[in-house]
Amino acid sequence: RLSHAYLFLGPGGVGKATTARALAAALNCTQPAEDGDACGTCPSCRRLAAGTHPDFLVISPEEGKTQIKIEVIRELRRLTAYPPLGGGWRVVVIKPAEALTAQNDAAANALLKTLEEPPPQHLLVLNARGEADLLPTIISRCHKLAFAPLPSALIIRELEDRRALTRSQAALVAALSGG
Repeated sequence: RLSHAYLFLGPGGVGKATTARALAAALNCTQPAEDGDACGTCPSCRRLAAGTHPDFLVISPEEGKTQIKIEVIRELRRLTAYPPLGGGWRVVVIKPAEALTAQNDAAANALLKTLEEPPPQHLLVLNARGEADLLPTIISRCHKLAFAPLPSALIIRELEDRRALTRSQAALVAALSGG
């Protein structure tokens, strides 16, 4: 069963945004695979891959800023009053979620209404490093999923198998990846 909001927690680069995009693809795919994954070839999947899907939104601070403005969250609330354009799910990724509370809590408090009364066919995904900089009221309304870096041994094995790298090349890439 799908929750209305998720809080993806973990360090940068561990796949939180990639997972959110894959979830959006699976929810909106018109020809899903038997295992529920997106096909990658239908019009919805192609639009998502191209970054032009009208029902996949990423909310981040403006360039050079640390805070998501309250006006952006108000516009999101206005948008969620309408059904998704493609007839599937509208997936909204807020990253980093800490930017909702940077300097003041206005944007986070504005988001609470949407979290308390989620519109149908809308999914919110908040990406954050940790819970410390988020309002407890935000945290309590999201289903939490923890992401962690992969062990070096697993990365090395996958690089050897999938990319045909030598053991030393794979070890170097694994070390540089940080998990």
